[in-house]
Amino acid sequence: NLMIKKVNKKDGKVVSVDAEQNTDNKDFKKTLKVTWLCDEQEKSPSTPAILVYYDHIISKAILDKDDDFKKFIEPSSKHEFEMLGDPELKTLKKGDMIQVQRRGYFICDVEYRPYNSCVGRARPVVLISIPDGSVGSYGAPGKAPPAKGPEKKTTTKEGKKQGGAPTPAKQGKAASPAAAAGSGSGDKLNASVTAQGELVRKLKADKAGKPEVDEAVKKLLALKAEFKSATGQDWKPGMTITKAAAAPAGGSADAINAATAAQGDLVRKLKTEKAAKPAIDEAVKRLLALKAEYKAAT
Repeated sequence: NLMIKKVNKKDGKVVSVDAEQNTDNKDFKKTLKVTWLCDEQEKSPSTPAILVYYDHIISKAILDKDDDFKKFIEPSSKHEFEMLGDPELKTLKKGDMIQVQRRGYFICDVEYRPYNSCVGRARPVVLISIPDGSVGSYGAPGKAPPAKGPEKKTTTKEGKKQGGAPTPAKQGKAASPAAAAGSGSGDKLNASVTAQGELVRKLKADKAGKPEVDEAVKKLLALKAEFKSATGQDWKPGMTITKAAAAPAGGSADAINAATAAQGDLVRKLKTEKAAKPAIDEAVKRLLALKAEYKAAT
């Protein structure tokens, strides 16, 4: 540590600083950090350097589907700063990576070359900043992070444009085959999925409007999900629905044993096919009930 005694300025610029040694003070947290170079060009000649910072080419973090990317091109994505560095910077080779005090990490892009009479100056070493992935590591130093804009709300008009809200008449036409679905049995759901699939194919064959087709497909997917939740099986054309084994009311131990074995087979089948957890839980619950009933009967 050093104790600053006097700061000498000329025309508002600092030209020198008078300081005395203060090594007994070990508190480095609350002290001003100063990076300095020796002003002795004969014994310690400084190296001209250019620090290059690149910013994002696109100014918006995530482009929406309807965005024109040309409106979000960053016009000033490259920033250059001329600086003076240690004599050792003259030895850098292209591709070398270093840490510059108080500036971060850089990679050498252009090597230093001494004075050339053709250009009248030395060629400075060019260092490109290496971002660390944080928001503030891109662009010029001290750049304020981009402000988070308000969420874009989809209006009714935009929803219709994107196929999110078809007209009531078309919506009723698309939903009619699924009217019998509800929370019915697997057989009814199977029939509803089949009918809805035929409707989707018909709409596509007739080249119906995109909103109408999208609504029909959305309803078909919902029916398939409801079918899997109710039966524990993925819907496939022409499939047979596996039903849970039911124990005969007041039946013999042999009949209950047969039902328990069938239910166990069903549980294993559901787990093998990676069925939905609610369907597996329901089948396991039924299996445990059958085992308890068999135990009570024997």
